[in-house]
Amino acid sequence: MYEEQVSQEQAMERWQQWRLSPTSEPIVLYPVCSGSPEELPELVDLVSGSDEPVERRSEALHNELVEFAVRCLPTRREAVAVEAILATVSRAATVVVPLSQVELFGSKAAGLSLPVSDVDIVILRTPYDVCVPREEFSNEHRAAISEKLSSLHVQLMPFMNGRGKLIPATVPILRVEMPAHGMLFKVDISMAVSNSVSAVTMIRSILDANPAVQPLMVVLKALLKQENVNEVYQGGMSSYALFNTVVAHLMMEKCFNQPQKESDTSEYRSTLDQNRRTRCGLAALQLPLGDLLLSFLKRFGNWDGSRAVSIRAQGTIPITQLENVIIGRSLYIEDPQAQGRDASRGSFAMPNVLRIFRDAAKTLWTALREDTRRPVSSRSLWILNRIIDCEDYLKRPNIPDAKKRRSNSSRGLTKPRRRRRRRSRRAGRQVRERRR
Repeated sequence: MYEEQVSQEQAMERWQQWRLSPTSEPIVLYPVCSGSPEELPELVDLVSGSDEPVERRSEALHNELVEFAVRCLPTRREAVAVEAILATVSRAATVVVPLSQVELFGSKAAGLSLPVSDVDIVILRTPYDVCVPREEFSNEHRAAISEKLSSLHVQLMPFMNGRGKLIPATVPILRVEMPAHGMLFKVDISMAVSNSVSAVTMIRSILDANPAVQPLMVVLKALLKQENVNEVYQGGMSSYALFNTVVAHLMMEKCFNQPQKESDTSEYRSTLDQNRRTRCGLAALQLPLGDLLLSFLKRFGNWDGSRAVSIRAQGTIPITQLENVIIGRSLYIEDPQAQGRDASRGSFAMPNVLRIFRDAAKTLWTALREDTRRPVSSRSLWILNRIIDCEDYLKRPNIPDAKKRRSNSSRGLTKPRRRRRRRSRRAGRQVRERRR
């Protein structure tokens, strides 16, 4: 028997061969197999009649992923606007729940946001703080939190654009639109969910050691948002569940680096420093992002649901290790913060998510097999535009000129509406004077 010692170059060749194969069976990059070296498969270019090598097309997709990720990074103006919104919500939350603490979490805090992503804010130090809301929130807690969020809605009305919406989900959410520094943001405000901040700490520590996660995450988030399967209360896949899936995929591909230490969530205050570290990580990245994206779409687009995704187990675990599993969802994801808990339990539309991954894999596979040399007149990100409309998700949240004119003028309003506007402005001035 011959025990093979596979180098990194040979592993990358096998990776390329698996990417070119029409099957979607998983491959182990560093196997220990029996037989002679002559029996090992060789890299075969299945693209016949193409003038451009497959590696160059894969490199073009890699460069597009890096460009898309860099263009998704927040600007200085956006960082200042988010801080202003956080301060406004903090002042209003102090009126509703004295001695409360407001924290930023989600993609904006972790550095995985699109320019069109929502601003996620949680109010802590309340009488209802829990760690795992699905199991520990009672109906009385949800009713009390919904009442507090309704009171917060009243306090934020002078600073909002239009009316807000209270979403009665497992974790009640207040969704509003707030302008700041000439930009309009969608803000999701929740209350008493303490594990959200600890999740940001874990995500930041993994991102520092694995810069390949950020470009994969922003592209996949844009894909799910385009297909309207990115909201959990509508059965979609959450960003947290998607992050766990991407990290598990890197682990199964033997491309994951264990984080050295956990990052401090307060480092988000220095957004420009975070942008600099992200750019440096992407510039020094050696992994082929195009192959990673395609292998992710092929793997989870054809996922059979026999095992659950788990970061804790460096890949997958049996479904029997999860608690209260809902059969028929095709993909189960263990929460790394709570062993045995299914982080995607509310995603009842998971079969549609996997179908979207499968269709995107076929589209990218076709694009890489074709002679995809970039035409002179084509725009940038021309391979990624096969699966997502990139420009729609790279737009900055600027307030349109029409909305600016309506907000600065009362022309065209009826007398009752002008009266209500004057009252709201007067109430806002009184609130600001009391703060001084």
